[in-house]
Formats: sequence, structure tokens, C-alpha cells
Amino acid sequence: WDDTILQTGELNAEGSLSNVRTIVAGQQASVMQPEWVGNELLFMSDKKGFWNLYSYIDGKTDHILPIDADFAKTMWGIGTTSYILIDKQRLMLTWCEDAQWRAGIYHLGSRTLQNLDLPYNSFSSLAISNESLYFIGASFRSLPEVCRLDINSHKFTVIYRSAEFPVDSSYVSIPESIEFLNDEGEKVQAFYYPPTNPDYLPAASQRLPLLVTSHGGPTSTAALTLSLGTQFWTSRGFAVVDVNYGGSSSFGRAYRQRLNGNWGLVDVKDCEKAAVFLIEKGLADPEKIAIRGGSAGGFTTLCALTFTDTFRAGASHFGLSDLEILAKETHKFESRYMDNLIGPYPEMIEVYHQRSPINYAGNLNCPVIFFQGLDDKVVPPNQAERMFEILRKKGLPTAYVAYAGEGHGFRKAENIKHSLEAELYFYQQIFGLAPGIENGPIKIENFEGAREQCVKEQPC
Repeated sequence: WDDTILQTGELNAEGSLSNVRTIVAGQQASVMQPEWVGNELLFMSDKKGFWNLYSYIDGKTDHILPIDADFAKTMWGIGTTSYILIDKQRLMLTWCEDAQWRAGIYHLGSRTLQNLDLPYNSFSSLAISNESLYFIGASFRSLPEVCRLDINSHKFTVIYRSAEFPVDSSYVSIPESIEFLNDEGEKVQAFYYPPTNPDYLPAASQRLPLLVTSHGGPTSTAALTLSLGTQFWTSRGFAVVDVNYGGSSSFGRAYRQRLNGNWGLVDVKDCEKAAVFLIEKGLADPEKIAIRGGSAGGFTTLCALTFTDTFRAGASHFGLSDLEILAKETHKFESRYMDNLIGPYPEMIEVYHQRSPINYAGNLNCPVIFFQGLDDKVVPPNQAERMFEILRKKGLPTAYVAYAGEGHGFRKAENIKHSLEAELYFYQQIFGLAPGIENGPIKIENFEGAREQCVKEQPC
């Protein structure tokens, strides 16, 4: 992720190594997926700013595919691959360009990249058998499906669909890639989804409620693939902006490193900027702006609600609010993750305290709904419960929705369905979009008092 040592060695019959050579070391480069093609070693490195393809042969390293695009994805899981060998002359490669993933054939002899015109924005699980390449493809128009690609003709067929598309395509919101500048003048990318429902068309002058989505990770990415969760909101009159805040992957090393030491700052500011950008474009009502996220995205959400006044409501799904507990108790794989995102612990314990929303929950001054799994070992329920109680005692509209048998992320269909309906009901009541609904899926604490106060002072 930060710096990698790449070595080769000769394996003998006893299982020991000899003739060990260091190919990459001390370059402050992330190296991944080394593959032999005969006596030529291929690998990905972001030494020049992006994960590009390199070649090592006869003691010489060449940057053989110098393009300002990431040709690799974050390797958070075993078996992740972004390219696959076809034969000694060809590779199938995937890369992110203009915020969407593409696929192509790279010819080692001529050092040329041939784009494959495929109707997908995401490629994963690359495999090869006989004369065919296989992959899982997805786009903003289709659910993931297993595809076969003929190596020579480049014709592809779908051999398995994960599910049939559940609604008419006229209800599907088509995303637009947008860019805006942060305070340092750097570009930030996001996907804007307009409300889409052919049965209900807003007036041309109507400003719309906006949901700002902060992805998890936090160094993951907002993908340009079909999310039925996003379509749930856009089909019900909400605009959605999915923000690739500083720190997100697929935009080069420098973009990822914007979050170093700045988690809880850069991500929050970029989500704010996305909302302001759309307000200034006349695409969002400044009085109906909400932010939502889960896990690390829930941390960004809670920071935004605690430390800024941009948002009028929010939803935290098993969101982290206490960084110190995460530093002490997280699983081995991420045990030193926050040394870069925040700083070394416990040396910088004060910064951990300052960035933790739970220590400043009294600053929350807008309605928030909390969703929590009672078996969550990553973010214990008491974090959400404590923040909920503070809001309840302050007299602010709030709700706490807990699910037995759920951990860090909901798995049961009935709970996922209920959480969406509960969050929708929460926004409808808070923003006055569908007031007076009886027998809602949840109880909103302090809501009647807030409604009465609102009527006395000004229209909701």
C-alpha cells in the first residue's frame, strides 16, 4: 500500500531459496501482482503516481505502460487480480479512466494496448480456459454477470446472470460523473444520480432533496455500477451524490494519500463541497440536504454532522464514532491502518480524541437516525446508543434502530428492507416530504415537539 519490496529467488527441491535478487525496494511505491512470462517478470507499481505495468528482464526494469490511470485495484482480498496472461505475447488488462473501468488486450511485443468495447464499467475475477477469457462484468445498467470472451475474435457472451433486473429500465437513474475543486484547488470526483421516476416528474423550478453518500473503507471507491440501494432513493424523489473523496482508490497514489493524517477532515470537506456544488447548480435544496454512510462512511457521516453545519439530517449505519476503540481492538489486517489515516497510536492519542464524534456528540444539532447490529464486533452498539441518548436528551428528533443477529453490515433481507423504509420515513418526516404518515416503521423521538415548535416559529 505504501512501500513494497519485490524480490525473486530460485526455489530448490528442499524448499529453500537461493540467488535472491531485489527488484524493487525503497522506492516508496506500491507493487502488486508479479507474474512470469518466460524469463520476463511483469508487475504493477505506482512509482510514477499510478499503478502501471512494469517489466523486469536481464537486470533491467522498464515502465512499459506509462498512462495516467490505475491498472490495478486495492488488494484487500486474496486472489484479487487486475490482469491475466493470455499467452507469452498478450495480457487482458483492466484500468480506471475517467472514473470508470475499462478492459483491453495488451500486446507485449509491440507494447500496444487494444481497447475492448465491452458494455461494463467493472471487471473482476478474471480467468482463462482454452480459447476463452472469463470475468464478472457489471455496469450502471446491469447487475453482475459472468461473461465469456473469445480470445481471438473478442466476441463476448453472457453465460450467467446474478439476477434478473427487477424493475423497468425507465425507473433507473443514469449517473453523471462530476468534478469540483477542494480548498487546495485539487479535483474531486463524484457520481451524481438525478431523481428518476416516470410516474412523478418534479416542476422545472423545484429544488430537490439530496442525499450525500460517503463510501466505506475509507480508501475504497464509489463504483460506477448498478446499486439498487441508490435506485431506491432516486425512484422516490431524491437526488444522490456518491463522493470519491480524497483518499479514494482508482485515481492514483496522490489522490489516495490526500487522506493520510486527514481522515475525518478531507473526507468530510469533500462531502460538504459536493453538496455545495450541487446547491449552486440549482440541483439541490439547501434545506433538504442529508448525509449517509456505513462503517467508515458512517464515521465520515458522523464527523460531518458533528463538526459542520452543512447538513440538515443524517443516517449512520453502524458508523464508527470512537477512533481509540478501533485502534485498540480492530482485527489484525487493519491493526496499523490508522497510523497513516490519523497518526501513530498512542503517541497521537489527543488527535484520536479530537477526531472522534462520540467525544463531541453534544455538538450535534440536527436530526440523526442510527442503524446498528447488536452483534457488531467492529463498532459496538454502545457507540450508537450513546450518541442517540445525547440527541434524545437535547430534544432533537432522532431514532435508534437495532437488529438482533446482525453484525457489521446487515445480511438479512427483512432487515435491509426495513432499514431502507425506516430511513425513508425519517427523511419524509424531517423534511416534510410526506408529513402525517401514520404507523410508520419506526418511532422518531422528539419529533412531535419539534413539529409544534416549527409550526410556531416558521413553516417546516
